[in-house]
Order: sequence, then structure tokens, then C-alpha cells
Amino acid sequence: MAGIRTDYNVVFFPSGLRGTFEPGTNLFEVAMKLGVDIATICGGQRECGKCKVIIEEGLELLGDMLPSEAAMLSDEEKRNKYRLLCCIEMPEDGRLVIRVPESSRLGAQRL
Repeated sequence: MAGIRTDYNVVFFPSGLRGTFEPGTNLFEVAMKLGVDIATICGGQRECGKCKVIIEEGLELLGDMLPSEAAMLSDEEKRNKYRLLCCIEMPEDGRLVIRVPESSRLGAQRL
């Protein structure tokens, strides 16, 4: 399969955008660098709770939720592997597969 990168440590769906980033890099920053369609009001400052994503693979590689992140997610969202991009960082090892739900995409926003 020519043209499909296999050397990445994070991939976002449904866009398929992917890349390789250093451990400790904030995932909101990663999404911005890749051009991922993600909603934000605060610009990744951990204030608005709009950058909700689902960690489809690699949740066990991420640190525990901070109380500030947990406060912005419902119990159901927590059970369904939701996290806020602005509150998590690239892990030391492994690969993350992240789904941006329609409700978190800028394209889904309507005035």
C-alpha cells in the first residue's frame, strides 16, 4: 500500500490524520499541528471542555484524569473513554487511536 504511513504514534478519526510526536507533547497541540477538526473556545487552556474525544486505543497509556478534567466530563463520558485533548499528553510508548465525535468537531458547529 504505497502512500500510507505506518510510522506514527497517534491517529485521529474520522479524518485519518496521523503523526509522530515526542512523549509529553500536549494532545491539543498535536491536533492543531495536524489540522484536526476540533472545537475549542479557550484555545486549549483547560477552561471550556469542548475538545472532548474518545480514546479508542491506548487509554491505558495515559495518566489519570486531573480533577479539573473529570469535572468537565459526565460519568457516562468517563465510562465511554472520553478525555479532553487539552488535558492529556503523548505517552512514553505505544500508539493512540483517537476519535473526534461529531459534537466536538468545528464542522458540526452551527450558528
